[in-house]
Amino acid sequence: MQPGNPLEEIRREVFAFLEEGGFARESLRVLATAELKRDEAGLLAFAEEVGLPLRFYPKEVLNAQRIPNPSEAVFRHTGLWGVAEAAVLAEGARLLVEKTKRGNLTLALGVLSLGIPEEALP
Repeated sequence: MQPGNPLEEIRREVFAFLEEGGFARESLRVLATAELKRDEAGLLAFAEEVGLPLRFYPKEVLNAQRIPNPSEAVFRHTGLWGVAEAAVLAEGARLLVEKTKRGNLTLALGVLSLGIPEEALP
């Protein structure tokens, strides 16, 4: 397993990110990131702890997303124009909170469609 970020940091930063944005922890439905993070112990432990699916997207899928904040630095290091925003969009979610740097993490948040036509909503 690759070291990555420790579970404690992931837990602290994700929950603070949600709280500061006014989102309940229970509003999380899925975690998504790049395939290159598949072996990160802290990330795997966090997904297990919160009981959420953790989806990994390959470079081709993430780079196909039209993200608002591409990063040359991230591209030089990983071959990806971005991870957090691209993973949200790859999930089919609408980007709600653009990428935010918190400690050693970069987080973004999206809203998944309810699958209900707009006209059926109150």
